[in-house]
Amino acid sequence: MAGPSEELLDAVSSATLRQLGEFSIDDVLAAGERGLEGLPSYAELYRRWERQQWTVSSLDFDPDREAWLTAEQVERDATLWTHRLFFHGEERVTSTLAPLATPPSSSAGGGMSSDARRSSCASCWKRYGRT
Repeated sequence: MAGPSEELLDAVSSATLRQLGEFSIDDVLAAGERGLEGLPSYAELYRRWERQQWTVSSLDFDPDREAWLTAEQVERDATLWTHRLFFHGEERVTSTLAPLATPPSSSAGGGMSSDARRSSCASCWKRYGRT
């Protein structure tokens, strides 16, 4: 039995996430297995994402600037405080979960030792009362 045609594989490769649901899983897997030379570059992936979503350069911050300039000082302080809390929370999540997502160390270095990973997990469990 012959595999999918090149035209079909090209259609799968250029499809949006929503459109991928219209293809059979075998065709999607075949398109993914065509080899690295057929895969889009990072720049092409980014441009595809921007076409499917929105572009950063199309954002208009003029209304935000106007709202900021006309806001009361208490509103500005509250906004800055909220942003600080959000960014602090994001950093804490990253710091806490990064050791768990780091691949095991190899002889070439990098990653965490299994003891360090166990210690990191244990400290997370202790922090949330699950020892």
